[in-house]
Formats: sequence, C-alpha cells, structure tokens
Amino acid sequence: MLDNLKKLTSEMDVKSHFVREVANNYNLNETYILHNWFQNKWNIPADKLETIVTMAQNYLFLQTQRKQNLLIQTGFKDI
Repeated sequence: MLDNLKKLTSEMDVKSHFVREVANNYNLNETYILHNWFQNKWNIPADKLETIVTMAQNYLFLQTQRKQNLLIQTGFKDI
C-alpha cells in the first residue's frame, strides 16, 4: 500500500497542498508530516495508511478533473 501512495504523490502537481490536507486531517504539524511521512522516512503509522491512500486518490482525482475542465473550457475536442 505504501508503494501505491508513493506513486500517487509522485503525480501530484503541488505535493505540499496534499501534505497540508493530511496535517489538518490529523491535527499535526505540516513540517512533521512532510519530513516523517512523505519524504525520506515514509514512516506513516499503519493504522493511518489506508485513509491517507484514499485521501491521495481523491486529491489526484480532483487535480485531474480540474485539468480536464480547463481543456474543455479552452475548446479541446475529444479525439
């Protein structure tokens, strides 16, 4: 599951926004979350991992939707 989270976060345009969302969700410091959960250590508590993967999936889905909407608004025609 951790590998899935790493794949998801690697696709985020602004990972710090997601880190802020996670920190707010758990009432923890953003810097702590960034350094301990999403950088070198990837030391995410096992009981929180599934929730964070779901959060990352939702975050990435919304990011993709925003890009798709922009394409449609600027006249993109589906091929």
